[in-house]
Amino acid sequence: MIITVPNKVLTTPAKTVEKIDKKIRQIIAQMKKDLLNKENPKGVGLAATQIGVSLRIFITKPTDDAPIDVFINPEIIAKSKEMVE
Repeated sequence: MIITVPNKVLTTPAKTVEKIDKKIRQIIAQMKKDLLNKENPKGVGLAATQIGVSLRIFITKPTDDAPIDVFINPEIIAKSKEMVE
């Protein structure tokens, strides 16, 4: 189930994943299932908070043929002032 606004989990800072265990793998599997069950998952992503889980995990599927990429505890380490399309 996808969580929508207003829901506090969407505005609360997510917790760091400390250990990749069976529970984390189950959360990721559920996220993949939810993403693939959407009518048009092309170019979309899904964060764990969007399924009601306050953890720093998100997944993306940039194209129809692309595999799903999983990101755990992502950090922005650099940014550009340039805007790209």
